[in-house]
Amino acid sequence: MRINEPLISFYHAIMRPEWTRLERPGQAPAVWGDAQPRFDSAVLGPHFEELCRDWAARFAEDVILGGRAVGAASAVVNDRARRRTWEVDVVVRAVDGRLLALGEATWGKVMGADDLDRLRRIRDLLVAQDRSGADSARLLCFGAAGFTEELRAAERAGQVACIGPEHLYGFAASTTGSVGAP
Repeated sequence: MRINEPLISFYHAIMRPEWTRLERPGQAPAVWGDAQPRFDSAVLGPHFEELCRDWAARFAEDVILGGRAVGAASAVVNDRARRRTWEVDVVVRAVDGRLLALGEATWGKVMGADDLDRLRRIRDLLVAQDRSGADSARLLCFGAAGFTEELRAAERAGQVACIGPEHLYGFAASTTGSVGAP
């Protein structure tokens, strides 16, 4: 089970495990310094992923997704050949149930070609599983910290859409002109 409310996530990830140290005078700065990586992964990361799913389902333009979205969720894809599973942060479906887009949402690092390769692998697995729409599913990189020039070049080539905070929070001039439409 995943806690979706950021305040409750913060309490469980940061406050509760450190309560004894927090009760000691002057310990709060040290506790915060030690807890920062946990805060990023347990609070900010999941909240950012949820924000990206909401944006894809409610606000992304059809040109980015390749159709009208009916909803977005996270998923896990089995990779038998590599004996592992892949977590997909954003899976967007159309009204008819076909897959429109697959997305990776990353809070704390600049996204690069390795993120695009990961999405390609997942899409290839879904194509091999004969999932409806997988062969034409758009690839989306949601990056809070930005994108490498290599990933931006892939966006210009129509291979991926790079979506940053300016799009998620609606202060980009227009998503059609600002985000590549693969």
